[in-house]
Amino acid sequence: MSDTTARAAHRDNRHDFPRSDWWVPYLGARLPRGHDSLGDRLDAVMLVAPPSTVVVGSTAALLWGIPVPERVERGPVHVNLPVKGFHIDRAEVLCHRRQITSHEVTDRDGLRVTVPVRTLLDLGTELDTPALVAAADYILRHELATLPELVDAAERCRRRRGIVKVREALRYADPGAESPQESVMRYHLWSAGMTDLLPNRDIRDDRGRFLARGDLVDDRAKIVVEYDGLHHLTRETQLTDAERRLAVNLSGWFIVTVVAHDLREPHRVITKVRSAYGARRT
Repeated sequence: MSDTTARAAHRDNRHDFPRSDWWVPYLGARLPRGHDSLGDRLDAVMLVAPPSTVVVGSTAALLWGIPVPERVERGPVHVNLPVKGFHIDRAEVLCHRRQITSHEVTDRDGLRVTVPVRTLLDLGTELDTPALVAAADYILRHELATLPELVDAAERCRRRRGIVKVREALRYADPGAESPQESVMRYHLWSAGMTDLLPNRDIRDDRGRFLARGDLVDDRAKIVVEYDGLHHLTRETQLTDAERRLAVNLSGWFIVTVVAHDLREPHRVITKVRSAYGARRT
């Protein structure tokens, strides 16, 4: 929870809150100026929500550290309210009326929030399949749940909205992924049949000497696919990347570089990597 947990305040008397010091995230609550993090906003929501409120969906995911697309992260706060009764009528708050059992809820940072398994199931209504793969990868990598637990939960909820996408995502889940972009890239390549590309493997020369670590590596074809994010744009990283890639190339490996624009148009990723395989066969 944010460091303003005790400082979100009811808007009982507007004269007690000078405009210069406070702002109104939701009707009925105020926060100190400059405090607008997710924790801050949840503090404000809980001022007007009943005690039984549960944080769900992408908001629960963010509290667990589970990655979601930026457009979703900037969206409304998702909370679950009792099936009947109280409602929060705020544009910035999306209220759900889902049946949630006690074992699907835990305390996190002083909030009632769905456990990671249930959170992933709920994300099926908000995210597309590639983003769900990234979420599942994170859960597995950080040992928030096991793959059998996720698969079993998905199989027991066959009528839930979005569950088909969740089950599809779990077919591609792998704890070896180290970033959401790697997960999305792997999903597109594996779904195109290039399943020999395995996440975060060591690249070695013919003598077995370590050369580098690749995002997706096919040892047999000696192809490595790497995602270059913004952190690769610094001068230091570019110098390191150039030296590393030269050593990998000189050892007979084929490097395919994928950038953010490629991930927005997945056919570009698939075409690039297929071209590498085609070059290997000629």
